[in-house]
Amino acid sequence: MKISWCSLLLLLVSCAPRQDAWERVSSNPTMPTLRRYIMDHPGTEETQIARLHLERLSARAALAAGGIAPLQLHLQAYPAGAHAAEVRGRLMVLRAARALAEDTPWALLRFLYLHPDSKETAAVRARLEETWWKQLQADPSAHGLKQYLEVFPTGGHETEAQELLAHVIFEKLGPEPDPELLRMFVLNHPKSPTGKRALALLREWERSEVLVSGETTTVVELLRRGESLPAELVRVSFAAHLEAALWSFDLDLLGQLCDAAPRQCDAQLPAAIQYWKKMAPQARDRLAETVRAAGPFRPMPAFRTLEVALNVEDLHTVWVALRSLSHRPEPRAFALLLSRAGHPDSAIAWPAADACRAWLARWPSRGAVLAAFELRRRQNRRDQFPSLIQTALLAEFLQRPLPVA
Repeated sequence: MKISWCSLLLLLVSCAPRQDAWERVSSNPTMPTLRRYIMDHPGTEETQIARLHLERLSARAALAAGGIAPLQLHLQAYPAGAHAAEVRGRLMVLRAARALAEDTPWALLRFLYLHPDSKETAAVRARLEETWWKQLQADPSAHGLKQYLEVFPTGGHETEAQELLAHVIFEKLGPEPDPELLRMFVLNHPKSPTGKRALALLREWERSEVLVSGETTTVVELLRRGESLPAELVRVSFAAHLEAALWSFDLDLLGQLCDAAPRQCDAQLPAAIQYWKKMAPQARDRLAETVRAAGPFRPMPAFRTLEVALNVEDLHTVWVALRSLSHRPEPRAFALLLSRAGHPDSAIAWPAADACRAWLARWPSRGAVLAAFELRRRQNRRDQFPSLIQTALLAEFLQRPLPVA
């Protein structure tokens, strides 16, 4: 019994300092005294009460301070405290006010990233849309406009932003855009005014490419439509196809060419065609044989046969086809030879380059126009090996310095 009373007495004596300390702290609680009590007396019932007092005083001090940093410090210490929601709401209000005061895209975006669901989000988002758009109008960039459209895909300036983006990208294509780049641009911006402008340029390129590498029937159809065409390309293309039709003595094709472009046709040729058609069949056939036999390359295979021969595995067949094409007057023959001059296999590329030079030597005035066009078409592709080789060949013929950039 004496031992029990002694134990109780010792317990009361040991609790007396803690009780005295708690009475002193609770009578006038402050944040420093509460922290000291919690540190000196952990794990007691009074400690839990002290923590609640400390959280309340910390929230009150953070709210009274009127700054962002005290509120952040309180939330770091008490993320799930009784006053966390109130402090977090005040923090969002202050951050929104700061972002609106700074009025920069980065500050506004930062707020939306930190508080995507706050009450102030709508106002900040609306301000961001206007501020960002004004900045992009003053200093447009493709990257910035794409980011803007990702954030505001259906915003109030969506149409203007799409057009400005199209304009910025189109300007980067240069004064003479590559046809392939134009084609991609038109696919990405089909409805914008700049896209329609690019489409018109693309159609001009496509019509020019028909004159340069199209078959005779395709060229005839193009000439019949009476669309705007480069005069020099029309002149050399018409002369080349007319020459090919004469060597083959194709009276129907000669008539179609003269009907499609009467200004390019010799005034006496329609009458000659009519005269040849009125000849007796046997006499006309003998005349045709005489003309074909006098051709520059005998026998002259059909053009499509030569195209097929270029793609076979037998090198001898390919070389014969290249040599035959070097005697064909059509621009398409030159285009095929030039394309093979950039072949990765040197056994094809070198003979093709020699055949291309032979073609240019046979028709130098015609070749000058076609070479200049092909050089323009490849000016933005010099980072590709085939185009680099072809550019060197064309620059050599035109006696121009090889581009270095």
